[in-house]
Amino acid sequence: MGWKPQSQTWPRQTAVLFIHGIGSAKPGHYDSLLQLFDKSIGPGPAQGIAKYCIYYDDLNDWFQDKVGLASQLTALQGFLRQEAAAETDPGFGAAVAAYLGDVLLPILNEAARISVRDRILAQLQQIRLDGHKSGVQYQNQKISIVCHSMGCFHTYEALHAAATDPDLKLMPISDLMQFRSVLFMASPVQLIRTVAQKIGALVPKGHLAVLSDQGIFRPFETNVVTGQAEYCARNWVSIAGNLDPVGGNFFKKLVPWAYMSPQGQESIIDDQGFLNIKDKMELIGILSDIALKGEGSAEILRDPHSWNNYVANHATRITQWIA
Repeated sequence: MGWKPQSQTWPRQTAVLFIHGIGSAKPGHYDSLLQLFDKSIGPGPAQGIAKYCIYYDDLNDWFQDKVGLASQLTALQGFLRQEAAAETDPGFGAAVAAYLGDVLLPILNEAARISVRDRILAQLQQIRLDGHKSGVQYQNQKISIVCHSMGCFHTYEALHAAATDPDLKLMPISDLMQFRSVLFMASPVQLIRTVAQKIGALVPKGHLAVLSDQGIFRPFETNVVTGQAEYCARNWVSIAGNLDPVGGNFFKKLVPWAYMSPQGQESIIDDQGFLNIKDKMELIGILSDIALKGEGSAEILRDPHSWNNYVANHATRITQWIA
């Protein structure tokens, strides 16, 4: 059976789409996150939100083709090893390269990444339609996105398509589709731009908003009357951790070539001291475990890349952002 967008009746005026990162996300994968989300923001607000989740586990064979993409993956990891070592040391550089290589693998498969982008766009169209069928006029809908890791890249690509393609009916002015908030958790968008530029032709360049000549920026539609930009989201928020290399931090060191920071972004970097990771060697061990066992493994107890922690740490602000 082919993929179909989720559909549901809205309880009130608010909807949130959750978009996961690497790993296999089959039905049930989001359960613990959604339970934490509901608990964190409180039962009252949670009951008033229509929650949607993007699944693309059926595309994982494309994403995990390490044999077919071996030469590209080797070049990608070689660049990361060299640059991360220059920022820290060779041992940490090697660990980061192995870990981030798996995270960034999807950028090497053009067909797969376009399929995910189009799936997100189709789900957003369905969310709007669900709201309208539930009696919420388009201009009154409060739609937000919470994305994590590689899901941030897919979201970024989808938002740029939505704001510029009139056929999608998702533009901020023409179609009254301005998101309440887009919350990027541990975004590798800038990292992907840097890698794609550095390893050149090995990364298929078609349909990549991340490689725009304008750099990384918030997508918008220009008001033909005022000439002003109407951005796709009222709140564009980046949440990262100071031990999370996917979000551009190499053991408490923010690395500009790996950290997404477009103009107008609200940037938050969590102090992840609560994980009790005492030094780089211990972090290397944890990153190596994640690379071996997979993101989201129940065996990884102190994962600096976990979006559960990001949600729990910012519950109050999340409630405000999506309201």
